[in-house]
Amino acid sequence: DVELNFNNASLQNIVDQISQVFNITFIPDDVVKTPGTTTKPLSDSKISFKTNVPFSRKKAWNFFTMFLELAGWSLVPTSDPQVYRITTIKNANKLPLPTYINTSLDILPESDQRIRYVCFLENSSPEQMSNILKNLTSANAQLDTMNLLHAIIITDAAYNIISLLKIIKELDKTSENQILSVINLKEAETTEVSALIKSLQNKDENASAPWMPKKESSLYYFSKDVTLIPSPRTNSLILVGP
Repeated sequence: DVELNFNNASLQNIVDQISQVFNITFIPDDVVKTPGTTTKPLSDSKISFKTNVPFSRKKAWNFFTMFLELAGWSLVPTSDPQVYRITTIKNANKLPLPTYINTSLDILPESDQRIRYVCFLENSSPEQMSNILKNLTSANAQLDTMNLLHAIIITDAAYNIISLLKIIKELDKTSENQILSVINLKEAETTEVSALIKSLQNKDENASAPWMPKKESSLYYFSKDVTLIPSPRTNSLILVGP
């Protein structure tokens, strides 16, 4: 287990601690002083954070990558598994990153690790899909289209890419005209709202006896043709359907 306890600590101090805990060498871009560069050093970013209970090593690593992302930095693996480069997110988007090509979402890391995902489309054009996603991506995401492969390439934190791929899957699974609507929640939490609506649907479906003819749901607010996707990053509820 790992305990994180920082009080106005510099990001450089956190990098040094994580380096000792995981026996990993980090090489930040600011280790080389380039004339004319405007990149702020890691020591300029301050963090105050305390865990109530010890974290597992995996969870501590995920928090570390999140701290870096919040400060505008990202980890980039090198040829040596024990060495990572720390560079700006803008630079990281152009560098070789862990790349997934049309793989299952289950194998993607559920963290803020920066990855690249190549998604092949079946019914939608890459330009059309890219225009839809531009309003849903994070500020540090990069979208590229490959018309010859009928694919879209997303570079972002893995956690954000997973949310986008769920939307792409719903929009691209049929040739029927579908639209996307985003409901921004203010007081409620998006995953709780989504779970509540789905639980009402299941309750209504199980209410009738097996021998009785099925009728349209009276509890479920949305049509069954509508897919509900929670977006925790923006605390929004995304609806996709005809």
